[in-house]
Amino acid sequence: MLKRLCFFFLISLSLFADAQKKHSRDNKPNVYIPIDLDDAIHSLDTIFSDSLKLQAKFIAESDLTSRLHHNFGMSLRNSWGLWAGSRLSAYFNTLGIHHPDDMSGIILKSYYRHNRGLEINLKGQIKESKDYWEKSQQETLRDKQAGLAVFKVGDTVRFLFSHGYASKRQEKLDFEDNCQAIGIVTGINSVDFLIKLRLLESCDKKGIIYYDNEGARIINNGRWRNARHVVKYMRTGEELWMDYSDWEAK
Repeated sequence: MLKRLCFFFLISLSLFADAQKKHSRDNKPNVYIPIDLDDAIHSLDTIFSDSLKLQAKFIAESDLTSRLHHNFGMSLRNSWGLWAGSRLSAYFNTLGIHHPDDMSGIILKSYYRHNRGLEINLKGQIKESKDYWEKSQQETLRDKQAGLAVFKVGDTVRFLFSHGYASKRQEKLDFEDNCQAIGIVTGINSVDFLIKLRLLESCDKKGIIYYDNEGARIINNGRWRNARHVVKYMRTGEELWMDYSDWEAK
């Protein structure tokens, strides 16, 4: 029943978005974007049939919201521009909510509670989201501190090719464990979690790729677009500050 219900939620939002596009006054593919949470709840109320609302009341909140997050939630995030800085995302920003996943989660949870006549408790949801990110940041900080502590000035380290290979030959040599792409640690930055390295060997005349933004996207005029592809190389003998996670002890 839950799987079928999630499917109908997704279909409902798709039909709603298509209808808005079709009937927009200027004949452009515009979708109405709510101004705040109350408006979002009202908009969802117009999407779902009475039978769908009734069925949703018999599903546990955690089950419904978790199942809707990846399909219906994704459609909602895209349709309402939560990734693209829409007015609804700006509203959530003023509440201290900045990640689109959190925004859609609050919308779905709030609508579920509204549909059941329960208290929405927006303040509690905001606190829950902030607590999650604070805990996540603390855990990330501890992991970075532990990872950086492995390196010491003067250590010889091996490059992990996290950003791809400079050539097919370099890739083949690394696969065969015959590529000596190594460097020496010349500095430690414990604030930004960087290590300074001088590249000693790279098994390719181009050196190693330490930056590649392939697949990166940017917001341009309110739309997500592919960023200009940039690849950066480090040649033998060069010295650069780099992310410690791109290297391992030799």
